[in-house]
Amino acid sequence: MADSELFDEANELIKAEMVKMLTHDAIVFPTKSVKPPLGVTLDSLHYETFDEDALKAARNLLKKELAEVTKAQTVDQNDFNSQWEQNVEDIIYLPHLKKFSLLSVTKNETDKIRALQFQYDEISLETTREQKAIEANEKKIDVLHKGYRTVSERKEKEVNELREKLEQIYVDSSSFKMLKDLETAAIPKRLETLTSEIDNLRNKESDLQQRYAELMQQKISLVQQAQGSGNM
Repeated sequence: MADSELFDEANELIKAEMVKMLTHDAIVFPTKSVKPPLGVTLDSLHYETFDEDALKAARNLLKKELAEVTKAQTVDQNDFNSQWEQNVEDIIYLPHLKKFSLLSVTKNETDKIRALQFQYDEISLETTREQKAIEANEKKIDVLHKGYRTVSERKEKEVNELREKLEQIYVDSSSFKMLKDLETAAIPKRLETLTSEIDNLRNKESDLQQRYAELMQQKISLVQQAQGSGNM
């Protein structure tokens, strides 16, 4: 038996074992999205279980095999990543043949065009679906946040109005404080001026009263003289 046939047989055995394990998990741990096939039971599945000792022995065997493989072939991580990216970019799907292939080995240009057109259509379709989902989510978010946005805008307006009032109050307060300082500084000079004016008024009043007394004395003297002349 050729190596390729052995590889295919081993690959099919692994797939069958994986299907059996997934079916066992679906029966033992059923969920809404994952259900076991109809008519399949644990008895009909022939699912083999192992004790802890057997599992431990298997783990040790895998560790030894991994160590041997690592010794036999060591791959640089950067080279591995680069090769992996190249392989991913080289893989194409041929829709008319319903299989995957490598772009580098595909000789038919029509097949390449079909594959690239299929990739473009799939990406465009996925982009459209994502765009619709984004728009739907934006509408939901807009509905959910509309009330909060309205309240936020109103509060922001109130805050701006309060800020303007505070600024005006600060300007008014600064102006009145400056006027108060000017008035306070001018008080001594005004008091001095008023005191001087009061002293001047007092002096004038005193002079006028003295002048009035002198005039009254002259009046009396004149009256007496007039009376004396009449009697003679």
